[in-house]
Amino acid sequence: RARIRLSPCSTFKIPNSMIGLETGVVKDLDHVFKWDGVPRSRQPWNQDHTLRSAVRESVVWYFQELAKQVGAQRMQKLVDGMNYGNRDLSAGVTKFWLESTLLISADEQVIFLRRLMRDELPLSKRSMELGRAVIVLDDQNGTVFRGKTGSGSNLGWFVGAVTGPRNEVVFAANASGMGVNGPSVRKIVEGILAE
Repeated sequence: RARIRLSPCSTFKIPNSMIGLETGVVKDLDHVFKWDGVPRSRQPWNQDHTLRSAVRESVVWYFQELAKQVGAQRMQKLVDGMNYGNRDLSAGVTKFWLESTLLISADEQVIFLRRLMRDELPLSKRSMELGRAVIVLDDQNGTVFRGKTGSGSNLGWFVGAVTGPRNEVVFAANASGMGVNGPSVRKIVEGILAE
C-alpha cells in the first residue's frame, strides 16, 4: 500500500505553502487573504485567513486563491522541481490536488518530507524553514512534532515528522474505508509514535 499513489488532498498544503512563499504570492506565515463572503460548509472557513491559520484549519479556498495567483506555469515548474508524486496538474490550478489528477504514494511523501527536513528541496532556505514552521503541532523540550492531515471521500492521510535531539522520524500514513478521514488516521499514527 505504501507504493500506491492516491490523491494528496490537504497534505498538498505543505508544498503549496512553500510555493506561495517561494513565488512571493504570500510574504510570510501571517499573509492575509480576505474571505470572499461565500459561505462554506465549515464555519472556520468563513472569515479572513493567514497562511498559518489556513494550514491549521485546512482552508481550501485560501490555497485555491494562492494557487490561482501562482499560476499554472510556475506551479508546474515548482511541482516538477520538487518531484512531487506523478506531477500531474492537468485538472486545473485550483483543483489538481483535490481527489483529482495529482497523485502521490506514502513512500513518495516520505521522500519529499525528508528532503524538506534536510533543506534539500530546490527552494530557498527561508521557504523551507517557513514550510516546516507552519506544520508544527507540538514542541516540547526540543522535540518537535510536525504534521498535516488530508481528507478525501473515505480517504485519510497524516504525514509529518518528529525531530528531537537524538533522532528524526519522518512518516506518511493513509487509510481508506467508510468514514475514514485525516483526523482518524492522525489518531492511529499518534498511537504508533507514542509506542
